[in-house]
Amino acid sequence: PHFLPFLPDVVQTAAPMAAQPVHRVASPDERSVVEVGIREGRLYYAVQRGGRNIIMPSMLGFAFRGQPPLRDSLRFDGLTRRSRDTTWSQPWGEVARVRDNHRELHVDVQETTGLRRRFGVTFRVFNDGVGFRYQLPDQPNLGEFEIHEPRVGHRGNGGVGVAWHRGVHHDHGPHAAGGAPQHGGDLQDVG
Repeated sequence: PHFLPFLPDVVQTAAPMAAQPVHRVASPDERSVVEVGIREGRLYYAVQRGGRNIIMPSMLGFAFRGQPPLRDSLRFDGLTRRSRDTTWSQPWGEVARVRDNHRELHVDVQETTGLRRRFGVTFRVFNDGVGFRYQLPDQPNLGEFEIHEPRVGHRGNGGVGVAWHRGVHHDHGPHAAGGAPQHGGDLQDVG
């Protein structure tokens, strides 16, 4: 499979579909909440912290070069949850032991029409932040692909800071990181 962290696509087109349930996952201290749902055939996520909207419903999906986008006519095709509370050691930095305490929600979605391609998104919610990554499993109707203009788009709540990280793989390849305060619009990756 191909793992692609933090690459939502925010291009607009709609394929009407019936409403599907909204799935929620909260941080271990219950203060941060991620909601994931499908609306009009598109996958969305939103983030709240202490009951305040931090990231308003924002679409997830892909735009590929030379292929139709993978973002429309979606349905849930699987869901798993897990929690983790472990400690690991790092050989560098100021802190030798790092606690990994989070709750996780993984959703699989599939197109209901056309190529019937699928992808997954794993959300991890920590007491002090939220992260997610895409998974594009090997599948007959995807084959080789190139993501067209990868970008991060979040509909933020004015004044709330958002940071992002983009990379090829967790231990090698190009990486970019950044952040900015939100003023109500979209935050786009500048890398």
